[in-house]
Amino acid sequence: MEIEKDIFIGKPSQKVNMKYFLLALLIIPIPVILFMVMHSTYILSLLIIPISWILVKVLQTTSIKIRITNQRMIISEGVFSRKTEELELYRVRDVGVEEPFYYRILGIGNVVVKSTDKTDPDIMLKGFSKAHELKDIIRTNAEYYRQNRKWGTTS
Repeated sequence: MEIEKDIFIGKPSQKVNMKYFLLALLIIPIPVILFMVMHSTYILSLLIIPISWILVKVLQTTSIKIRITNQRMIISEGVFSRKTEELELYRVRDVGVEEPFYYRILGIGNVVVKSTDKTDPDIMLKGFSKAHELKDIIRTNAEYYRQNRKWGTTS
C-alpha cells in the first residue's frame, strides 16, 4: 500500500469576506456620527455590532482547513465545534470551478467536487486563490489514485 503524502494544505482566502468588510465600513460611521451629534457614549456601544460581525466572519473562514493527500481530501471546519469530512479521491467523478463576478474581481473562486460519496456527493471549496490550480491538483490525483488503486487486494 502506498504511503499517504500531503499534496495540498490550505485555507480559503479572507477575500471571501470582502463584501462583509465593505458593508461594515459603511455601517461603522453611523454610530460615530450619532455620537458627534448626540454626545452620548452609549451610542458608541453600537460599534460592537459590525465589529463583532466581522470578527465572526473572519473566524469562520480561518477555521476551515483543506488537506489533500495522494489518497483523500480532508475538510475540517468549525470555530468551537469541529466537523471533519473525508473523501477518498477514487470517489471523485468531476471537478469544476465557479467564479462569481465579485470573486473574479478579487482573483478567487469556488472549487466544486462531485463524487460518488453517499453522505456528501457535492463538496464546494469556497473562496480559494488559484482555484483552477487546486481543481487540477484534485483532478490529477483522483485520476492517478483511481488508476493505481489495487481493487479487491490486501497488502
